[in-house]
Amino acid sequence: GMLFIFKSENYQSFWMKDTLIPLDIIFIKESGQVTDIYTAHPEKGKSDFQLTLYKSTEPTKYVIELNANTASKLNLKIGDYIKISI
Repeated sequence: GMLFIFKSENYQSFWMKDTLIPLDIIFIKESGQVTDIYTAHPEKGKSDFQLTLYKSTEPTKYVIELNANTASKLNLKIGDYIKISI
């Protein structure tokens, strides 16, 4: 997976531009609380303006991308906490 770390909490958005595999996108507050989980799929043939934006519903500091359906396999749910040590 990949961990994105932002300077401060803010509303974040991701898209699947040039991404070849489906991914889980997990938005996480600075406290470690999961706010949103999306399973995103590649959107070949769409222009940048047509691509789906996956947005956090609350300000978040971290985003984790994992292979699609990993969050479900881990039974990860909105409201759960993830400990992130940097």
